[in-house]
Amino acid sequence: NYHHTGAPTTWYGIPASGARRFEMLLHDCAPTRFKEDPDLVHQLVAMLSPALIMSKNIPVVHALQTPGDLIVTFPPAYHAGFSHGWNCAEACNFALLDWVPAGRAAVERYSKVRDVWGRSIEVENHTHRATLLWVGGYRICRL
Repeated sequence: NYHHTGAPTTWYGIPASGARRFEMLLHDCAPTRFKEDPDLVHQLVAMLSPALIMSKNIPVVHALQTPGDLIVTFPPAYHAGFSHGWNCAEACNFALLDWVPAGRAAVERYSKVRDVWGRSIEVENHTHRATLLWVGGYRICRL
């Protein structure tokens, strides 16, 4: 996420080392919601207080993004944030080749809690041959 101009954005993140414990905490905090909607953790509707998360010994990182700052999140980390007023920022989803195993793992995990639909095509560049797989509207590169 690149912040062009305007008010800052506060970001909170849970690194990969705490991702599974965060998911378990979220399940513990809203068991009825997860019974109704098993993929709740993968939607943009769930957020817990950073203080609660840290009280469970789950690592939380914090950043204040101002104009000119770039925020990059890595798999399978979680992130959330809010703007402190009007601003202009842009996001671009991308994946490096060494993230492909995380993408495969995500597809397997998503398929356990939601209907996974997709299609694939073969692509090639000068050094790699890969299959691009669209899953639930998300594009994942599969070697």
